[in-house]
Amino acid sequence: MIPVLLLSGTTGCGGNDPYPVISPVSTTEPKELPVVNDPPPDSPPLYTTEPKKVPFLFGKVWQLDGILDMETNSVRKLAPGDHADGYSMLFNSDSTATGKILDTEIQVSLSRPFFRLSEAKEENGEAQLFARIASGIIGCEHVPGDSLMKFYNEDYKTCLVFKLKSVLDKTGSMYYFFTNRPQQGRWTIHGDANGNGNGGVLYDGGELYIPEDIPDSFKKQGMKVKFNGDVQKTPYIEVGTDRFISTESFYLINLSSLDELL
Repeated sequence: MIPVLLLSGTTGCGGNDPYPVISPVSTTEPKELPVVNDPPPDSPPLYTTEPKKVPFLFGKVWQLDGILDMETNSVRKLAPGDHADGYSMLFNSDSTATGKILDTEIQVSLSRPFFRLSEAKEENGEAQLFARIASGIIGCEHVPGDSLMKFYNEDYKTCLVFKLKSVLDKTGSMYYFFTNRPQQGRWTIHGDANGNGNGGVLYDGGELYIPEDIPDSFKKQGMKVKFNGDVQKTPYIEVGTDRFISTESFYLINLSSLDELL
């Protein structure tokens, strides 16, 4: 699996654009371009590629796992309290998401500015800390199929680490995972390639969701479905006594709803 590195927002290999060439006879004063300071030598790398979106992010809910101190490699956990959706974000496309801190609404994108915060003020000290870090994000890292997403702060010391929590109104198709012993196969859900219910399904890759069990009425190859549930990444699918690994990304899912798309 090749990591997908999301943009840092810097320009040029050295981090500074060249000054414009000014004609000697010009009376126009040269204007300096904004300087983007290079990070300290011992700072983490900046991510300069810009894919702008990551396939299959649509419909995924990410919850803050903690604030990483990159100098000590320690993680500070934040308590959402009574806010079940606190410190979380839901991707409504493969490149943008919406969410909340506690009271503050946030809009997230995979390009600068990474976080936009509403004008609501947080009273909680931890929420204020999160808001300060989120306001200074300069880079993002996500590995396709991985369950972590990291947003790096401009201080080169702190990083917001999000963990994949669940899927919401995800769409896909019922798929029976065959083995060389068909009686030991199991029913799974192939996620849509673009998450809109009409998108294609990648049978030689993509994402495969593995429920513990499903009603018999859904055991129809190719049936289009919409589903919700908490998920957990797994490196393989287990069928009987065998384990299979392929180009697909496997997720165990605890289904909270499963509906046929007509």
